[in-house]
Amino acid sequence: MVETITVLLLVLVLYRLPEFRKLSSNMNRARDAVIAVGSGVLITLLVLLVTNARSMEGISGYFIANSVPEGYGRNIVNVILVDFRALDTLGEIFVLALVAIGIYAMVHLQTGSKPVTNADKRLASELKRVQTTQGDKK
Repeated sequence: MVETITVLLLVLVLYRLPEFRKLSSNMNRARDAVIAVGSGVLITLLVLLVTNARSMEGISGYFIANSVPEGYGRNIVNVILVDFRALDTLGEIFVLALVAIGIYAMVHLQTGSKPVTNADKRLASELKRVQTTQGDKK
C-alpha cells in the first residue's frame, strides 16, 4: 500500500515538472534510454539471483505453531498483524497517515507567490531591494 502511495506522489511530482523534450537532444535521450534499459536488466538479473539463494529456514512454521498458544487466535494473519507485529503495523499506519497529509498538501494547498520559509522571505526582500535600487539609478 505504501508503494502505491509513493507511485501516486511520484506521478504528482512528475506532472508538475517542465517538459524535458525541449531541454535535451535526441542523442542524449537515446543514451539515457540505453543506460536505463541496461540498468533495468542488470537489477532484474541481480534480484532473480538473490531470491533463489536462501541461507536460513523460513519463519512461517513458528507463526503457525504459536498463533493459538501465544496469540490466542485461530486466524494466523490477524494474530501476526495484531500480536506479533503490532508496532510494525502501527508504524505502517503512521506512514500512511503522513503520506496522506503530504498528498493533500501537494494537491490542495497553494502557496502562490508568498514566500514559504524564512530563507525565501529574505531572498524575496533582497530581490525587492535590488530591484528598487536599480529602478532608482534609471
